Amino acid sequence: MFSSLALALSHASCGDSPATPYESDDGVMLTCPEGWSISEDHANEIGGRYLQLDEASFDSSGLVIINWAGEVFERASFLEDAAEGFLATYQDMFGLSGLESVEPTETQFGAHPALRVDYSFRIMGIEHRGALYVLNASEKTFLIIKQEALEDQEKNLAGFEVIEATFRCLE
Repeated sequence: MFSSLALALSHASCGDSPATPYESDDGVMLTCPEGWSISEDHANEIGGRYLQLDEASFDSSGLVIINWAGEVFERASFLEDAAEGFLATYQDMFGLSGLESVEPTETQFGAHPALRVDYSFRIMGIEHRGALYVLNASEKTFLIIKQEALEDQEKNLAGFEVIEATFRCLE
């Protein structure tokens, strides 16, 4: 899962892409926003899928990863394990120092109750921020990552909102 994050940070594609509906074989639905693309979509090793969406302009940092398991796990321990692994991977892969995260909070992702932990880091002198969400829906556990450079907040906002607002899991 985390090896794809390295590619995501360096991913750059050009051109405009229209909003595109997405539906997995197991009932996960969302809209890939206009100007975004699905750069990865494949089965994962935990009985679910790995889906990565990127803001498609050459110089944008918008990234959403939705990785799900085909079973229900306790959210707090799943988030703790995921955050620990995610942050350690970022530190190892990119030699980041000063990677910070905050304690998890109860929130929503779309219509679903979720736990969220925020993180921030600098890479190549650019401040980034992100959030990890864990939620249970339709007999699945989801790890969702939203990330961007602070300088791209305004550019990425509409795309993040579309993805979150259209995210659904059929029962």
